[in-house]
Order: sequence, then C-alpha cells, then structure tokens
Amino acid sequence: MDKQSFSERTKNQYPEGDQAAASVNDRLQAFKTKGMGFASFLKDKTVQASTQLKQKSTEPDASGQTPYERVRLATSQAAGKVTSTAAVGGQWANTYFKRTVDTTAEGIRKLTGSTLASVCKSEANTRPCPRLVLVCCAALVTRGLETENLFLEEAPLDLVHFLIGSFQEGSGAVLPPAGTSPHVLANAIKHFLATMPEPLLTYKLLPLLIQHGSQQPALANLVIAELPAANHCTLQLLLETFHRLSGNAAVNEMDAHTVATVMTPCIAWNPPPKPKSSFSIPGMSSSPTAPQMTRTSSGRQISVAPSLNTVLEGDESGDGSPSSSLARIPLDDDDTHAIVRVLEHLIANYKQLSDAPNSPLYKGPRH
Repeated sequence: MDKQSFSERTKNQYPEGDQAAASVNDRLQAFKTKGMGFASFLKDKTVQASTQLKQKSTEPDASGQTPYERVRLATSQAAGKVTSTAAVGGQWANTYFKRTVDTTAEGIRKLTGSTLASVCKSEANTRPCPRLVLVCCAALVTRGLETENLFLEEAPLDLVHFLIGSFQEGSGAVLPPAGTSPHVLANAIKHFLATMPEPLLTYKLLPLLIQHGSQQPALANLVIAELPAANHCTLQLLLETFHRLSGNAAVNEMDAHTVATVMTPCIAWNPPPKPKSSFSIPGMSSSPTAPQMTRTSSGRQISVAPSLNTVLEGDESGDGSPSSSLARIPLDDDDTHAIVRVLEHLIANYKQLSDAPNSPLYKGPRH
C-alpha cells in the first residue's frame, strides 16, 4: 500500500485544494486578528475603568475626606463605641457580682454566726409574712404551677378549713399535709386574704391605686412602697408566685390578666359603711354590688367582683374561721377593673421590677 499521506494523495487528486487551503488560512488569520483586537479593547476598557475608580476613591469630598478615610473613620468610631460599651458593661458586671458576692458572704456570716432566736426575730422584723401564705406559696411554686385553673377552680371548703386550722397559732405546722391538692393550697390563700379585717392593699392606699389603675398602672409602683411592711412582704411573695404561675399559662391557662381578675376581690374591697344616721339620702344604698362578669384574655367568662359568700360559706363559731357577719362590700365595676389593671401590671412585670434597685419590689440588697 502506498505510504503516501492522505493529505498528499488528496492534494494530487484535487489540485485546486491549494487555493482552498490558502483561503481558509486567510480567514483564520483574519479572525485571529479581530479576536486579538477585541481582547485588546476589553483590556484597555478594564484598565481605564480601574483607573477611574481608583481616582474616585482617592478624591476628597466636601468634607475633605476620601471614601477610604471615611470608611476607616467610621470603623474606628464603631470599634470605639464597642470598646466603651464593653468597658462600661464589664465595670457594671464586676461591681454587681462583687456586691452580690460580698452581700452573700455577709448574709452567710450573719446567718451561721447568729443564734436561732436572733435569726427568727430578725426575719420577723425585716421580712414579716404570714406563715400560711409563705408555706402555701412555696408548695405551689414547687409542685403546683402546672395545675390547670389554679386559684380559679374552687376546692372543698372542709379541706380548706382543715388546712387553715393546721396553721393556727400554737399548732406548729410548717408544711402542708402530705398529698394536699394545689387547689386546696390556692383556696386557703384566697380564704385567708379575703377574711382579713382590712384588705391587703389597705383602705388608705386603695383610692390611689384605683386612680393609677384607671390612668397609668405603672405609677402604682410608687404606691406599693407605702404599704405597711407585712402587707408589702406578703404582696411581694404573692406577686412572685403569680408571676411564675402566669409563666406556665400555656399549661395552666392562668395568664397575668386571669390571675389578676381572680385575685382582685380577695385583696381589695370597699371600707365598711359608716353607722346609719337618723335620716337617709334617697338613691343611696350600702348594699353590696351584685357580682359582675367579664371575659379574660383567654375568652373565659369569670366573676371580677364576687361576694365572699362562697369563701365564708360553712363557717361556724369556734372553728377559728371568721364569722359570716364580716360581710364585704365589693368594689364597683370600674374600680375593680382599675385594680385588675394594677395587679396585672405588677404580675406581668414582676421580674423587671424585682431586679430594679429603685423599685419597691426590688429583692436585692439595699445600700
């Protein structure tokens, strides 16, 4: 077989191929020339754009600063603010923790270095609170916060009276009986508060609280500071319990508004009427207001100003419970809603109020 290459044999067969190949080579060369020209054009444009951008970035603006200088200055200022904030925060944290550690150490020293009698006397003087309220709230916080409708659902009065009787002076009860229902604990607190001779919020401060509740509930914080020590400590314990309870509203269905609505009649009512005179004013009556109904934020309809008949029902002389003759005159509808707003505000914002040193509900050390 002839070893002549395929191209040579083809060339011999088609002599005109030389002209065709030359034409193709010319076209390729022309295309290559155009391509190189286009690449050179793109390169020139890129260099030109880069030069213009570089010139703009170094040109000062009206303030005499280049963009680079402005970015550097803004970055420096931001870094300075972060550093300053961190320094202030760190200083505050160091001061707070040092004060906490010092206070804790001082508290431990006083508690462990004092006689039992002096400790009890000091606690009674500085943090007076009824034992029944303290024990029942502690038990509820420990094992009752997920109980549905706590403080709303009624409990058998005989069990409530038995629990209250166990806390009578001289009985020595410091813990509720084993197996006591959270509803019994909650109703014991309500019964205790509702049967006091004077409401927890006191007759003296109630008008101011109603006024603030009608206008701006947050101002009620200032009034709370004027409560007597025992009332103040008891209210603070209740508020912390209610705050924790409302934190489980998804389970127990007792949000801050519902708790406030249920508890308002137990801590606020009108003072007793003055002795009747020999004449009466037409249209005036001292009879209790009929129970009013309202809907909570969850849509349930509950009483906002119930009488205390259910609380006092079944009370008999000699069992240690108040007499049913202690009739209460509930607040009217507007005043009740004002106190509900105050109590709801205190419950919902208890965490912030208890952490603020200038708040009357502050739980930290006072200096």
